[in-house]
Amino acid sequence: MTRDRGVKRTERLEDPSCSTSANKFVQENLRSVELDEKLSFDGLTIDDAFYKMLTMKKDGLRHVTTISLSLCHIRLSWTQFTDLLARMTVKHLYIDFCTFDPSLISDKVLMSLPHLDTLQIQSRYPCFLNELTDQTLINWATNSNVPRTIQLRNGCASRITVEGIKMMTMRSLQATTSQPPSSKIDWDFGLLLDPAQSEASLLSLLLCPGIESKVTDDFRSRRISMSRQNLALQFSLPSPFPIEPITAA
Repeated sequence: MTRDRGVKRTERLEDPSCSTSANKFVQENLRSVELDEKLSFDGLTIDDAFYKMLTMKKDGLRHVTTISLSLCHIRLSWTQFTDLLARMTVKHLYIDFCTFDPSLISDKVLMSLPHLDTLQIQSRYPCFLNELTDQTLINWATNSNVPRTIQLRNGCASRITVEGIKMMTMRSLQATTSQPPSSKIDWDFGLLLDPAQSEASLLSLLLCPGIESKVTDDFRSRRISMSRQNLALQFSLPSPFPIEPITAA
């Protein structure tokens, strides 16, 4: 009696939102396309090969002012990402529900974008942008190139502080007093996790004249919302209060 030997088969399941075939199709077609103002990728893997393909033409990205990445795996180093963006004139940067190394959204990357007007980051999973600090806010405020839209959503946390937000807010309000903005300022800085947060800075910001403030607490964080005619500002702080036990009535 003979016994058939079993055949072991291994299948590799690719993320359906970032398929190899989709990457290949895009790469083959981009080689023959003259890129215009907006560059948008959905469900791709942005890796070393993709980076080399995008940058193979000298000045091929110079007209791009908007880059939008959605449901992508971004597997670039911060130096590659900075170089890629430096080849464009980036005014609007959208990264929605992607996976990426936190160093891609950092002081050194954002401070290299002097024309940035819109920054929207929604990570696929909650992430801590450990290299994003007040230095970026100081750079924006000092050089008078503060983005009109900043959205750090879906669990994005950073080392930005209340003091940094206050400084940039005051600079922006002073600028709008002398010259009304053409569009509304809309900022959501996500969760502020720097341990140097100051209650005095928070109180000072909340008491700014002419700004309506709202503070809401839940068991995880304190949400700060501030508004004025041309300003909408939001951020969250880890709740400073212990969770009290629930007692029966």
